[in-house]
Amino acid sequence: MGSGPRGAGGAGPVGSSSSTRDNTEASAQALSVAASLGEPEVAIRDGEILVPRLSAAQPTGTSTWDTEGTVLITGGTSGLGAIIARHLATQGVTKLALVIRRGREGP
Repeated sequence: MGSGPRGAGGAGPVGSSSSTRDNTEASAQALSVAASLGEPEVAIRDGEILVPRLSAAQPTGTSTWDTEGTVLITGGTSGLGAIIARHLATQGVTKLALVIRRGREGP
């Protein structure tokens, strides 16, 4: 199964037309609470309301980058692309290919 509420057999986003539900009484009772949360996406499992959240990864202390190879960064001249390129350069990556959709007309 995929990730997220739909792939995991959840009800999908509140207000969606998804018909995948666990059909438990506890989940039916939790539905009105989930709808009032204002979240763009929730899943309900056996009455438990689940909301997706990102969390920071913990550093492992080891580098997995092949600093001898070339790293391709799409959107490389955007704010985030430039930050990533600078970070990789400080980590020893010497070959960076920064590409943009606008070609020669980009910054």
